[in-house]
This record gives sequence, structure tokens and C-alpha cells, in this order.
Amino acid sequence: MKPNIYSLIAALALGLSLTGCDGLKCPLQKKDAAPTPRAEVATPAAVEASTAVAVPAAVEVAAASASASAEAVLPAVDATAVVAKVNGKDITEGDIQKVLGMFMKQMAGQIPPDQMKEALLSIRERILDELIMRSVVLDEVTKQGISLSDAEFNADKAEMAKELPQGATLESYMAETGTTETEMREQMAARKMIMAIAEKLAKPSAEEIQTYYDKNKESFNQGESVNASHILIKVDPTEDDAAKTAKRTRIEGLRKQLLEGADFKEIAKANSDCPSASGGGDLGSFGRGQMVPAFEEAAFTQPVGKVGEVVETQFGYHLILVSGRTEAKTLEFNEVKSDISDTLNSQKKQDAVREFVEGLRAKATVQHFDKAAAPVAGNLLQMDGDAGTVEKAPDAVVTPVKVTKPPE
Repeated sequence: MKPNIYSLIAALALGLSLTGCDGLKCPLQKKDAAPTPRAEVATPAAVEASTAVAVPAAVEVAAASASASAEAVLPAVDATAVVAKVNGKDITEGDIQKVLGMFMKQMAGQIPPDQMKEALLSIRERILDELIMRSVVLDEVTKQGISLSDAEFNADKAEMAKELPQGATLESYMAETGTTETEMREQMAARKMIMAIAEKLAKPSAEEIQTYYDKNKESFNQGESVNASHILIKVDPTEDDAAKTAKRTRIEGLRKQLLEGADFKEIAKANSDCPSASGGGDLGSFGRGQMVPAFEEAAFTQPVGKVGEVVETQFGYHLILVSGRTEAKTLEFNEVKSDISDTLNSQKKQDAVREFVEGLRAKATVQHFDKAAAPVAGNLLQMDGDAGTVEKAPDAVVTPVKVTKPPE
């Protein structure tokens, strides 16, 4: 399993890296839309997150402005105060504040002011718990004498660098988060120890896979869906009739170009007012109940591969191109058995990792001196990919397709 920048570096930040805006989305999706009713088995990515987040390395966060924001909400603290000891090693208030600073930096503007204090107190408890867990795991790495060769370290760094945004380098990312090479080596060595445990597990048997399918068959019902692209000429409700007529004439002209053979993607990129324009108007796959009514009706009724008539919604005028349609059905066992196997395998690994790490903690000598942060139940062994929420990993389940909420 390849390391990636988001699992390994997020682990350096103790699994508290919350996703921000994932790009502008087309406003067509209804705000209360249910997920696409398509059965989709959870992928093994969860174990990648769990093994990384379970073994966070030391963190040095350069986030002074973010820390200042936290101080404005919480009382001033003594950074040198020892809040816990793990096998005789100190964890200080300063250690907690460094990670809290990164959290504040990433979540700037995303937490309502009236909820900020409660949120910070809650996340502070989790940070302390993970700092304890980090110390316990790194002690075990030292005890077992696990290390990385230069070749292993460089290979892992090369894989991580591939996952960075365009134009960014691993060095710049490390500098931004204050992560040292020594700390990264510690994290990778810890991951090496954890993965060795996970990889020893037997793969799910054919009987286990079949049993899972039989018990969860209703979860593999796949609703009707379409793949579509669109061009939007936005109309503001305050515009007068003349302006609206001009825009209607404009989109009719674009439709004429498309019927004469113009490339839909290029026309969308050059003319559409929807954020999807950058992708040629592509909206991906969606099911019924996810788009506004007029748009949905057109998308589910017009022929595949044909540009339909102009559709008017509260957003303006649309041209829709349906590229594919999937009828409602129940997925057959052979269609999903590989995904089920991956899911069960992932769950087994998560369980083994959790048991191992919690076993280490049970044997460790942990002293708490921080009255504000009692130990929390469980630990951050899984990081939710949608919102970075930290919670105990659930049993293997079938998960629906994510529906991204539109921008307000």
C-alpha cells in the first residue's frame, strides 16, 4: 500500500486535518438531496488512513496567527506546563497548542463563533489523547529497533511528493507544517511496524465474502442514474425581460452551434457560467432527487448523446448533454465480490491495528495532570475522508456515493 501525502502528513498532524472547500460545485444540486442510490462498497483506503493516523509522529506547527485565534477563545495557558507523562516522557501544553494551532489554521472561518470554544475544548482532548498514543507507539518502534533505510525513506518521500498539489514540493509542505525529516522518519518507521502487522492477516475467504453479500443484499440496489454535462447561462432574478431575452437568444445560438457539430466541452468551457465549465460542463453521475426538478426531468428523459432543448430553472438557461444512463438494478455477486473482499480485508486490518495500538497503551504508564482534558474513549484510528471527523472505525459497511452540497 503506497503512502500518500494526505495520510502520512495528516498523521503528523494527529489526524485532525479537516478538509476545506473541495472546489466550487454546480448549484443545481438540491441542498437536501439524498445520496445517489447506488450501492458502493467501502474501499481499503480506510485502513491507509487508520494506520497512518494511529501512529502520528511529532509535530512542529508554524501557525502563530492560528494559535492567536485559539487564545482569543480559550484562556491563556502556560506552554511549559506538563499535562501528561507517558513512560516518564513529558507532554506539555505547548505540544497541544502546536497541533491546536494547525487545526485552527485549517478550520478558519468554518466553525461558527458561538461554537468555537466548545469545539476547541473537545478537539483539545482528542489532541492530548493522540499525543499520548503517539508517544506510546514511538516507544514501541524504539523498543523493536525498527528503522528505515535511506532507500526506503527516499522511496516513501517520492511517493508522497506525487500526491502534492501542482507546483508544491515536499520540502515546502514540510516547512509549512514545521515537520522535520527526523519526525517524518519516525512516522514512516511507525507505519512500517503497523503495516507489518496488518499484512500478516489472512485474506477474507470466499465464504466470508458470500455471507457478507447475502446479509447485505439490499444494500446493493443501484438506483437509476445518468451521466450528464451542461452549459448554464445564468439569469439573475432581478434582471429585466430584455436581459433575459438576450440570454435566451444567446443560449439558443450555442445550441445551434452544437447541433451543427461544435464540441460540447469547448463550448461549455468558453460560455458556461457554472463552475463545472472548467471540466467541460461535466456533472458526473447523479440519481433522481439530486437535481432541481426541471433539470432532472430533462436529464432523465432526453436521448443519450443528443443535446436537448433549452431548459429553464431558477438558475438560468441550460443545455444538457446526457452521455450515459444506468437503469435501476441489484448488483450481482460477481460484480461486487472484489470490492467486498477489499472492504472486509480493510476492516480486518483496522481491527488488528486498533487491537495492537490499544494493547500498547494498556501496558504503558500514563499519568494525567491536566484537569481540563480527561482521557477520551477510543482514539483517532480512523479519519473520515469527507470531513476529517475523527471517530472509532465502524464495522464494514456499504457506503453510498457522496453528494457534495452546493455553495451557499
